[in-house]
Amino acid sequence: MASQDYEVYRPPAHPVPEAPRTPAPRRHHPVGFCGGGPATHHWMKVVTICVVIWAATGGGYFWPMWVMIGLGIPILLGRR
Repeated sequence: MASQDYEVYRPPAHPVPEAPRTPAPRRHHPVGFCGGGPATHHWMKVVTICVVIWAATGGGYFWPMWVMIGLGIPILLGRR
């Protein structure tokens, strides 16, 4: 077998710069999507006030669920 000269790998003298990272594209959600938006935040405020009133008056029948449902359905359907 003949002896062969192999080149030894030598890294470049200066490191190769990485390509600039671009931010991931934002996902588009329909208006009124659960998890964000001013309508959802207002819904949370109103429901919180109703639950505080319900708890302060002694609990009992949980009537704030009707407020949650009545205000939540239009938000879930994308209507304001």
